Amino acid sequence: MDFCKFDSIQKLLITAREHLDEQYDNENIRLNDIIIDLSTMVKEKEEKIQELQKKIDENTFDEQNYNKVSILRTLTKENDELKKENQKLMTSLNYRNVEPEQEPEPEEVSNIITYKDKQYIQEGDIIYRIKKNGDKGKRAGNIINEKIKFINKKSTN
Repeated sequence: MDFCKFDSIQKLLITAREHLDEQYDNENIRLNDIIIDLSTMVKEKEEKIQELQKKIDENTFDEQNYNKVSILRTLTKENDELKKENQKLMTSLNYRNVEPEQEPEPEEVSNIITYKDKQYIQEGDIIYRIKKNGDKGKRAGNIINEKIKFINKKSTN
């Protein structure tokens, strides 16, 4: 038997195996690179998904928050209305508590009287001198029993 052919077949098989091993290694490296790239892409996409999910959660209509805001608005309106009503009541209360302004007592009718060629102003029982400008001056005396009683100059108030 000729082992030469067997050796050449064996060499061909070894060469084919080495070639297949090299192809396998190259394919393995290529697939590992693809896996790494895809893993990176998956992580990036997951981060993007989480980021978008947070935005969705933030922007999602939250009925409970809406109800709270609605209740706050209603309470604010009621509070404003109650403040206005309270102000009206306080104004009314102040108006009722204010003592009515006392009407000024009617001044006694002042009369101009003449006594010994001099004119005087009489207000009730009191006699006043008349100033040059026509206004009421200092007290001059009293009327007692329908008679004028003058005050001495020394005891003038």
